[in-house]
Amino acid sequence: MAFTAVGSINVGPTSTKVLVGTVEVPAQGIELRVIQTSSNLYSTLSYGLAYLKTSAGRDYGTVKVYGHQEGEDYRMGEGLSGEVGTAQLWFEPRSYNLRWIKAETPPVWSLSFLAQPASLSGDSGDSGGSPFGINWLGSFADVAGSPVGTSVTNGLIQLVLN
Repeated sequence: MAFTAVGSINVGPTSTKVLVGTVEVPAQGIELRVIQTSSNLYSTLSYGLAYLKTSAGRDYGTVKVYGHQEGEDYRMGEGLSGEVGTAQLWFEPRSYNLRWIKAETPPVWSLSFLAQPASLSGDSGDSGGSPFGINWLGSFADVAGSPVGTSVTNGLIQLVLN
């Protein structure tokens, strides 16, 4: 699977919700990659809420997005029975950084959004795969790259931190 571009946006501290673009949503949901393309000068300008809107509403959930120049992946729709088909991807910035809000000429926060169908199992490339037949975005790995130990007992997953 490969990520495809959904859209890019530029927001400021007074921006409200912004339509990023449209995306095809399969039954298993999507993996969303968000990359901050603006300067890292104000590294924590804000955060925002990204959601997919179909004719049935926001049936694929909402994710809290922070900007990172190296990008960050989010899973949308996992475990939800949303409407399959075309959805609009919306982003609502949340301004909490007073330095950004009160600046005479506040910097623009630029983000690019990419999407791909969520994998049902296996490896997304950054989590090392999962022994449980699901794929977690983010990482259960330490900085050296060796996975954090896991075990399942009575339906509960235990993380073993080394």
